[in-house]
Amino acid sequence: MNCWPYKKTQKLSKRYWMARGAALAHDNTLIFGWIKDNLGFVARVEAIGNQDTIAPAVAKGNTALLEWVNEEIDTLNNDGFIADAYKKTLAPAFSSNIDPASVLINP
Repeated sequence: MNCWPYKKTQKLSKRYWMARGAALAHDNTLIFGWIKDNLGFVARVEAIGNQDTIAPAVAKGNTALLEWVNEEIDTLNNDGFIADAYKKTLAPAFSSNIDPASVLINP
């Protein structure tokens, strides 16, 4: 099986349609959106390797800011803000069979 890594979505789709690869591997949010736009395709494997989380960065040693950021994330999760943002922004871009747990830390 040929897997072709590309950073640009256009190249990824073009290479796939030119039958140079048997599968697509990319960030799951990109693939989930690509699947919706390319009917007949599914995400068979939703994760490969270690899970990376897109998150804010805090300078090492800045514990006050780290604690504040963590508390804000907890508050946004507990208040349902993050789940609501997912429903309003990402869910419409994905096919209906995508599980929010594939994208959110605390769905």
